Amino acid sequence: MKIAFIHPHVVEDLIKFGISNEEYARHVGFEHRYAKLVKEGGDEADVIIFSRSIKKPAIRKHIWGHHILFIPITGVKILRVVRLIATLSRVLKDLNYDLVHCFSYYSNIYDAVALACKITGIPLVAQAQGIYPKIPTLQSLRKFFTLRLSSCLMPLNNSEAVFLRRKFKIRNNCIRIVRNFIDPSSYLPKASKEKCRAILGLPQDSFIILSVCRLVPQKGVQTILRAVSLLKNEIPEVLLVIVGEGPYRNVLERMVKKLDIQDYVRFVGYVHNLDIGKYYSSADCFVLASFEEGFGIAIIEAMYYGLPVLAASNWGSIDLIDHGVDGMLFKPGDYESLARLILQVYRNPQLCRILGERARQKVLTFYTSQNTYALLKEIYTHTLR
Repeated sequence: MKIAFIHPHVVEDLIKFGISNEEYARHVGFEHRYAKLVKEGGDEADVIIFSRSIKKPAIRKHIWGHHILFIPITGVKILRVVRLIATLSRVLKDLNYDLVHCFSYYSNIYDAVALACKITGIPLVAQAQGIYPKIPTLQSLRKFFTLRLSSCLMPLNNSEAVFLRRKFKIRNNCIRIVRNFIDPSSYLPKASKEKCRAILGLPQDSFIILSVCRLVPQKGVQTILRAVSLLKNEIPEVLLVIVGEGPYRNVLERMVKKLDIQDYVRFVGYVHNLDIGKYYSSADCFVLASFEEGFGIAIIEAMYYGLPVLAASNWGSIDLIDHGVDGMLFKPGDYESLARLILQVYRNPQLCRILGERARQKVLTFYTSQNTYALLKEIYTHTLR
């Protein structure tokens, strides 16, 4: 079986998150993790992404061995879409793909992918990497048609599955929940907190709150900053370490100054996924304050490293975390509740340990690459019958 994993985004747009065109061949985002997973299962897999800076399709090799195909996306809007469908149809046919697995089925590029698959007769399955509960009317009408061109839609959580059924009237037998996974071989093993802090230049005596995310308003870093401003007197050694890059960084940095918490916040910027383990190992707790989240890969990464996780309650986190059992939830934007939860884990090391141990066990039981691969294989096989 030969599968094309299509990431329906423009590679040049990733630069604002710290990922250059050159870096993309080393990037290990979900599209590359799925390609690696399928290749290890014995099938062929490529990743396809789009580019404004090329005039004809180009190919590069990823550090994990699979190929990345760059498809040009240029010109005025209507002509761009027509040209994209034609180019993509030709590439899919010429390279003899048996099946297309497209991510982010709410993106505009997905619609072109769906039409290209319809034209070539190549079966399509599509996954939601992202969450879009508010969709403009015109886009909703278009999605009502193009979502039906996929043999199977694979939301990341239960709430998204319900949304597909209610909003777009998708039949139950066309929906399968496929959650993301952790592959331990792609991460550094958990190391001692002291050693990792020394390597990263982080203070040994700080209570470190870690957040890993793209710096955009939807990720809610502003909520964490406000919580830290409430905690700096209660926890004088508190330090918020923010890993990630994005267009909202300047706004957040100004907010840090306005709240007078410069000594309690550190922006790290983009860190390669293969190196991110040092930051998880150095932290005392993890916070993800997203207003919207389809899954939250950073949540299960933190859980894998045995950290107590505090997350804003959204579609993704309520599927991942049992409040008070293997993590804690708070209302999105409620920085006062978040501050209380941070104070609770700070004052109770035993609670930290219990939440972290249960979280790690949950990930190693339910969010494994073996579980995801078995489900994908079943979906692919059924689709190709």
